[in-house]
Amino acid sequence: MSFIFYFLAAVTIIGALGVVLSPNVVHSALFLVLSFVGVAAIYFYIGAEFLGAVQLMVYSGAVAVLIVMAIMLTRRDSMAQSNPSQKLFRRVVTGLLAGSIFFLIGCGIVLAPLLQADLPRRRGQTRSPS
Repeated sequence: MSFIFYFLAAVTIIGALGVVLSPNVVHSALFLVLSFVGVAAIYFYIGAEFLGAVQLMVYSGAVAVLIVMAIMLTRRDSMAQSNPSQKLFRRVVTGLLAGSIFFLIGCGIVLAPLLQADLPRRRGQTRSPS
């Protein structure tokens, strides 16, 4: 049962990585659609059908098509190399920075209940005794 969730999460993460790592803007927009569809599938899987339908219609449908059309209608000489400023070093540094931020947020989420459980609780006390 959880295999389906992990598969959908992997599809979503692969789509998100494709957005960041693709040198072509059109391909990045299509990977964004894949990521949106993966999130919608996760919503459907956990039983939030309304959120899944909104995610599919609004984000995967309207916003992604708008992004793709805006990219296609801009004047570019060559779409093959549409994002030349995206060097490998910048992508690696940005990925490491984003990964470390997500790691710190995850550590905060996991450790917060443990730290609160260690604190003594006193009823009716709003500030520390002087």
